[in-house]
Amino acid sequence: RVHESAGAGLAGLLHVLQFLWLRAIDNGVQAMPVAAMLGFVWSEASYHLSGHRLFDRITGRTEARAARPVFIAAALLAVLQTGLDNVARPGAVRTMIEERIAFWSRYVEYRPGRPYWFAIPGANIRATIPAVGAGRFEDVTYFAFVANRPTIVIQATGMEPVSRSGPEATAWRFTGAKLRQNASGTPLRPAGDLELAVPIDPGWLPLAAIKPAYQSASGLAALAAMTDLPLGAPNYRSWQLQRLTGGLALGLLCIFVVLFFRNRLERMSLPTATALSLAAGYGGVLALRMLRVIGEHGALPPLAVASGAPVLFVAAIAVAYRRRTRHDLVSKASEPRDHAPPR
Repeated sequence: RVHESAGAGLAGLLHVLQFLWLRAIDNGVQAMPVAAMLGFVWSEASYHLSGHRLFDRITGRTEARAARPVFIAAALLAVLQTGLDNVARPGAVRTMIEERIAFWSRYVEYRPGRPYWFAIPGANIRATIPAVGAGRFEDVTYFAFVANRPTIVIQATGMEPVSRSGPEATAWRFTGAKLRQNASGTPLRPAGDLELAVPIDPGWLPLAAIKPAYQSASGLAALAAMTDLPLGAPNYRSWQLQRLTGGLALGLLCIFVVLFFRNRLERMSLPTATALSLAAGYGGVLALRMLRVIGEHGALPPLAVASGAPVLFVAAIAVAYRRRTRHDLVSKASEPRDHAPPR
C-alpha cells in the first residue's frame, strides 16, 4: 500500500524508506519500556553466567559499587525516553501528517472534512475542520439550549475567532449565517455575519486536531494552560505531566527490576529469578499504562497520576536496596577473620 502510493523509481523508494523510518520511531517509543526492562534483566543474567558476579563476591565488591553502573544506565535511559516522547516521536508524526504518508490519519483526532460534535456549556456545535492545524470551523450548526430546549439555531458556512487575545478572545464570528430564535419549526432567516461569545480558546483548534500522545512539548504545554475548552476535551495537563515524568518512571522501574533480580538470585536458581524479575518488570510496565489510562479519563488529579509511578518505584527501590546492603553486611560478618599468631 505504501509502495503503490509512493510511485516507482528512486523517489518511490525514498518515500518507502522515509515511511519505515518514521514508523520505526513511533513504534520504537511505544516498545521502549518493555525492551529496556528486558535488556536490563538480560544483562544481569549474562553478568551472572559469565562469572563476574562470583568474582565480585570474592573481591568483596559492595552493593553500592555494583549498583553504580545500573543507576548511570537508568539515568541515560530516562533522558533518552524523555527526548523520544517529547521531541522525536512528535516530530516524526508531524512529518507523516504534513506529507500525508500512509497511516497518517491514525494520529489525528479530527480528520479534515468529517463532521464532529463539540459540546460547550449551554450549547452544542456540529462542524467540520477544513485541515489539520486550521484555526476555523466550516459547515457549522450551532444549537443554544435553555431547559434542554434549543432556543437559538445558527447555520453558517464558517466560524472563526474574532481575536486571539484580549477581551474578545472568546468571541467567534459566524460567516454566512442563518438564524432562528425561540420558535421551533420556523425557517432559518439570513443574518449575514454574526459574532457570539463561545467559550472555546482560539488557540485550541489549530492544535487539537493532533492527538495528545503525538503533540509537541510546546503544543501540549499550550493546551494544558487553556481553560476554555469543549466539554470532553482530553486531559492535556495529565498528558503533559506524564510525558515529563515517563522517562524518570521507566529508569526507576529498570533499577528496581535489577535489584529485585539480585535479591531473588541469592535464594533461587537463575531461571526462577529471571522469570520472577520479568514478571515484576511486566507488572511495572502494566502499572505505567494503567496510570496513563486513569489520567486520560480524569479519575485522579494529573499531578497524582504523574507522580504515582515514580513514588511507587522509589519506595520499591529503597526496600530492595536495603535488603541488598543488609546482605552485604551479613556476608562480611560471616567471613572468617584472620587471627594474629600467639606471641
